[in-house]
Amino acid sequence: MLVGGTFQKLIMKDGGVIEGGSNGGISVGGGQVLGDIEISGKGTKISGGNNASGIYVHGNNTRTKKIEVKDGAVIYGDLSGIELGRRSKPKWRYKYFRRS
Repeated sequence: MLVGGTFQKLIMKDGGVIEGGSNGGISVGGGQVLGDIEISGKGTKISGGNNASGIYVHGNNTRTKKIEVKDGAVIYGDLSGIELGRRSKPKWRYKYFRRS
């Protein structure tokens, strides 16, 4: 969970794993900024816990930058892969999108 600042850049490769709890694998809220996330390689994953999302962006003035998933990496959760709260301000566009 991101608290009190800006998350600059996270790079995960070749089997890196984030397994989250009830707030999600990565949870950003309360006016925080989620910077760049780049995940790549088979076995690399960000997942949420029970009843959670892989990445959860919520709260007033919460912003996102870039999320890039490639080469077999996945983002998933019980609720969704990426969940945007009503007051979040996404600033990314999908380069590729595929349903499972």
